[in-house]
Amino acid sequence: MKIFFVVDSIDSIGDKLDILKKTYPKASICFFVKDKYYEMYKTDQFVQKRLISIYKKSPNEQIELYIKNGAVEESLVLYSSAYLDEKMILDMQQRIANGSKAIFFKCEESNTFGAWLRNVYAKLTQLIFGAKDCYASTKLQYISAEVMEVLKLTKFKLRLFSSITKDFSFVYFDNKKKKQMYDKIVWNKSIYFIVATFAIILGAFVTLEILLDLHFLILFSFVVILLALIFVLIIMLAKSVLDSRSNY
Repeated sequence: MKIFFVVDSIDSIGDKLDILKKTYPKASICFFVKDKYYEMYKTDQFVQKRLISIYKKSPNEQIELYIKNGAVEESLVLYSSAYLDEKMILDMQQRIANGSKAIFFKCEESNTFGAWLRNVYAKLTQLIFGAKDCYASTKLQYISAEVMEVLKLTKFKLRLFSSITKDFSFVYFDNKKKKQMYDKIVWNKSIYFIVATFAIILGAFVTLEILLDLHFLILFSFVVILLALIFVLIIMLAKSVLDSRSNY
């Protein structure tokens, strides 16, 4: 097995490595270290012998370059900022034994509104990008050799989509681990521009209506423009979430 270990935090790295070494003693560990942490590992021989890349923004780009130029193996992706315990690994191994070719780690959502929002987002990604985001953690995932072969020919960031294989499953974790398992969403600058444009047009619409008593066609035009901006905003929000999850 190949383990892609992304160092994006220095919290409990030793504990996570101990779990991996205990569970997969023969696995090949590849380190991708964020530039601001590299100085800490300059003298660490274990990391230095297995260091593949120092990245600034997107470890995905570096992992993709690595897999495109190497042999395909079953793989485990782990970010050092993720939560990891032996039970999660055992659950994953059980699903591998049952035939899963990709395993996503996902929070059991008890919030009905949150679950509804994620369902809307998944349908938007299906509509816009032709693939459904599983909305599982980006920080921990098992990928079989068969699926890695597909990703080698396409894009490594597509590993978050259910379309990479029909034989996938989920390992669920509780809300206490949620903050550790998910990345922060970065909004696109275009979103702020659209929101500002919407506010300006709405303000102009209200002001002109009060002062001039606008005709129906002008009112209708304002409403159409505002609805169009809302639609574009929804699309841009979905794209921004997807970019944050797949590019970083």
